[in-house]
Amino acid sequence: MRFLLTAWWYNGLIACLQSFHDYYSRNHSRLLAVWRTVVGFRRQFTEAKSSMERDMAQVHSEVSRVSRDVQSVCVSFSTSLHNAESQKHVGYV
Repeated sequence: MRFLLTAWWYNGLIACLQSFHDYYSRNHSRLLAVWRTVVGFRRQFTEAKSSMERDMAQVHSEVSRVSRDVQSVCVSFSTSLHNAESQKHVGYV
């Protein structure tokens, strides 16, 4: 009877270990797949972030350039207007 009980426990232990191994193998594969997805997403996010930062730097540069150009045109226009008014007043004097 003792031998049968020991064999029964041994077989139960083997079945339990095999079940654990199967469970671990399945979930390890799933976890590895999830991890690979996370790493891929992180890489894509980093690439998108870098691209966006480059684009924003270019937009900032363009806006600064256009702002300087507009300011230059306004100053030039103001000077021309002032000169034209001065010429107009010179003709009356």
